[in-house]
Amino acid sequence: MQIRSAAASDLEAVHKLLSANGWAHRIADAEYLGQLISASHTAVIAVADGEVVGFARAISDGLSNGYLSMVVVAEPFRRRGIGQALVQHIVGSETSITWVLRAGRPGAAEFFAKLGFRTSSVAMERSRGQQHQQTHLERKLTAMVAASDPLMAALHAVRSLELPSWCIGAGVIRSLVWDTLHGFDHRSAVEDMDVVYFDANAGPEHDAYLEEQLRSAMPNLCWEVTNQAGVHRWFADALGQVVAPLASLEEGVATWPEFATCVGVYLNGDGTLGVVAPHGLDDLFGLRVRHNPQRASAATYRERVQAKRFAERWPRLSIEAA
Repeated sequence: MQIRSAAASDLEAVHKLLSANGWAHRIADAEYLGQLISASHTAVIAVADGEVVGFARAISDGLSNGYLSMVVVAEPFRRRGIGQALVQHIVGSETSITWVLRAGRPGAAEFFAKLGFRTSSVAMERSRGQQHQQTHLERKLTAMVAASDPLMAALHAVRSLELPSWCIGAGVIRSLVWDTLHGFDHRSAVEDMDVVYFDANAGPEHDAYLEEQLRSAMPNLCWEVTNQAGVHRWFADALGQVVAPLASLEEGVATWPEFATCVGVYLNGDGTLGVVAPHGLDDLFGLRVRHNPQRASAATYRERVQAKRFAERWPRLSIEAA
């Protein structure tokens, strides 16, 4: 194995490594990654058999202070000392520099403790703006949707219904993003095209009418249309549960079983795409599956994870128990 400085010719391989190991939501595209590396004091890679299997970068004045920003090792090569070698290559034996880092990922604190890092009682942090991050991820999502001809055709079909507040969401959006982040050549088959809208004045029969309109327009899709203003009636009739009526489309989307699935996309009249993501997009782009307890029980969540074969279909997912 070789540890060396990252060169411009390594950019594509480093981008592939980071995207495949849980950093896709932080690096945007290869151009942005190149800017990060260029602005770093040090950026190094680990190479084994001609393959880039590790990457680390740091920001430092080289004299007094340093910030270790990324340490990433490909999953098959972990626990072989590669991460330690990357860190040691950067920090060296110079004891006059105080190095700091963020250890929020699972196992990170234990890993860095072995390298002499200790939890600080004086460090403070001002995180990057959440709204900026949300906007960045929304742009990534709408770019993925815009590149999907079948999904864009479905969005045009729903927009023609002139619903007051609507989106296509849940599985079709989730699968598009996870397929893309996994680099799949063949995308997941669309099992259901979930359309949700909010209209307090529409009766229970209106969902079926809208489904019929959409099936006439695009009969190759399995359409499912649900008015979020009437979901409380479904809970009462189908499950015998009394739940409060929802007040908006966003409130309805916010109740779906996994946070990563609580996402929808709609098409504006001017052709631009809008996003409904009441819990944000971090879970979706971070490949995290977590139970949303607002309406779905833990048992329902576990059944969905099993039935939808999340782990089998997208092996890079981090799936939390409930």
